[in-house]
Amino acid sequence: MNGQLIINIKVVGERVALNLDGRINGSMDWSAAQAISRELKALAGAAIGMVCYKFSVDGRPAYIDFEPALALNLANGLYQASLKAEEHAKAEAIARDTAILYRAGAPFGLSDHPGIIELAKKEAAWNTDFRRAMPGGVKSAEAFGVPALRRGAPKVTTH
Repeated sequence: MNGQLIINIKVVGERVALNLDGRINGSMDWSAAQAISRELKALAGAAIGMVCYKFSVDGRPAYIDFEPALALNLANGLYQASLKAEEHAKAEAIARDTAILYRAGAPFGLSDHPGIIELAKKEAAWNTDFRRAMPGGVKSAEAFGVPALRRGAPKVTTH
């Protein structure tokens, strides 16, 4: 090994798995990962020297002593993974909210996960509550025809 620390962060369902060079190995809830990420960012931003931090992985205490740049990289990685785990944990609520947007005619959703998008499409099409609340979706204010440009002064009309 050439003095490099190997940080491996994965999303496993609703949890974030962390492996720091085999020394710290385990997983944590997505909300805990977000909290650790926020604290590490704050410590790394205020640190003059090394960042010393204690947190919990699978109920076991873990201690790290990093340079501020490495602590910031770990914080960013944990935060990105925690967002994906949170999306997995709240998939049904995200799909329901996206279905409301689809039913209202919005051309975008709240997730890019294929499973959530498929569930949202089914909800928008078949959920009876949505169909009753918005029977035809949002009515369009679109005007049909071809616009015309005319040169010169407009004709004066009298009523």
